[in-house]
Amino acid sequence: MMNILKRTAGILGLLVLLSSSAAVAQTRFHFMQMTVAGRIPFRIYFAPAFKGQAGVELERGFLTLSQDKFADRLQRNDSFVMQKLGELSADGWELVTTTSQTGGKDETDYVRYLFRKAY
Repeated sequence: MMNILKRTAGILGLLVLLSSSAAVAQTRFHFMQMTVAGRIPFRIYFAPAFKGQAGVELERGFLTLSQDKFADRLQRNDSFVMQKLGELSADGWELVTTTSQTGGKDETDYVRYLFRKAY
């Protein structure tokens, strides 16, 4: 009797595993990229547009500030980026990967966030 229960449980477990992996394989996703760009981040770009916004300006003018004002402005920009990441998450977007580049021939620093959302 115990062998029959074990065998039945094993078969049921295998069926559940196969059906769930088949469901995952059939899931389709929309993708979105959010790029925070600038020597010190000045702009956020969305591709495709997020809530009607293709890009959002961040605060500029870091080089002329005292250290305290520089830190405050940087903190506000960081908070704004975190707010946008939170909005994407709340709308069902899942972070898949991030990439970044510092410097380069165009002297642009950026961080790219790739999101996906099942449909």
